[in-house]
Amino acid sequence: MKTLIIKSKIIKPSETFILDHANKLKDKTILIHGETPTKYNKNISELKINLQLITNKLAKRYGKQNNILYKYYFSRVLKKIRPDVVLAEYGTTASKIYRICEKRNIPLIIHFHGYDAHLKSDVQENWIDYKKMFSSCRAVIAVSKNMRSALIEIGANPNITFINPCGVDVSKFQFNHVEKSKKYFLSVGRFVEKKAPQITLFAFYKFQKQYPDIKLIMIGDGPLLNACKDLSTALGIDEKVEFLGVQPHDTVQEYMKNASAYIQHSITAHDGDSEGSPVSIAEAGACGLPVISTYHAGISDIVIHESTGFLINEKDADSMAAYMSKLISDQDNAREMGRKARKHIENYYSQDYIISRLQNIIEWSVGKKDESPSLFPCHIEE
Repeated sequence: MKTLIIKSKIIKPSETFILDHANKLKDKTILIHGETPTKYNKNISELKINLQLITNKLAKRYGKQNNILYKYYFSRVLKKIRPDVVLAEYGTTASKIYRICEKRNIPLIIHFHGYDAHLKSDVQENWIDYKKMFSSCRAVIAVSKNMRSALIEIGANPNITFINPCGVDVSKFQFNHVEKSKKYFLSVGRFVEKKAPQITLFAFYKFQKQYPDIKLIMIGDGPLLNACKDLSTALGIDEKVEFLGVQPHDTVQEYMKNASAYIQHSITAHDGDSEGSPVSIAEAGACGLPVISTYHAGISDIVIHESTGFLINEKDADSMAAYMSKLISDQDNAREMGRKARKHIENYYSQDYIISRLQNIIEWSVGKKDESPSLFPCHIEE
């Protein structure tokens, strides 16, 4: 079986899950995205083709017909590759190509990840195409229970809409022994509205009044970074907060390995943008870190309240600060939560488990398996 994975834009450094799909699925898998695929991995593509570059150049030369040109060249790619199935990464990608797959009778699987299911402008812009592609595709994949419900509300068929979050290579994460950890909280992610880093800072400000020796380390970059630096200064906690900017994945793992806990105050942005299933929170659990986060999107699937961490309502800085204090004051409980978090990620968010579910969905979609895969991972269904 030959699987073509398509993403209309260049793969971002944070989108390692797409490369995982290309590298880990069985049989022959070809990846095409907004830039030459071989820049990222020479083993996953037999084509040196740059659809986005070609269409951008031609669009500038002949007028704003980018989508039409993209569809034309994608049709040529399908003719050359002749895949058995197409896996579109993001609903916005699928909206460009679903008619071509339908015309060539090639099964299409649509994998949503976050903004493409929640961002108001994107959903509204693609509303008509979304409804049509839902009726022609073989399967839809959401990364959380919350996202699945949103897609069904738009028009996805609930009988073929599966939940399959992003997986974590658990073997790469060393278990954190909380009692031996350094005294700091860790937060990793882009400084954008849906991550609400300013609320994390405000919660830490409240917490540190009781525990002045504990630090907060924030890793990432984004449009709100400078505003958050100014906020930490205004709150008088700038000497207790370290902003490390973007760091290599190995460095992030080292900080996870030595943290007391992981915190992330995700919210729904004003434009509707929302998390999918945050990989960083799953990675923290793989390290054996208790997590404090919000009842938001796929986070409540990853974190089990009062078992593997604590969940609070969005924008509730007081409760976040209180749970930070609770973890620091009760190391036995923190250690037990970390142990349960690691086990939970091993069982339901390991890369092997997630890829095997994706493989089953693909094989069922092309008729290689008669029995339909479970719509829900076991821990969500329970």
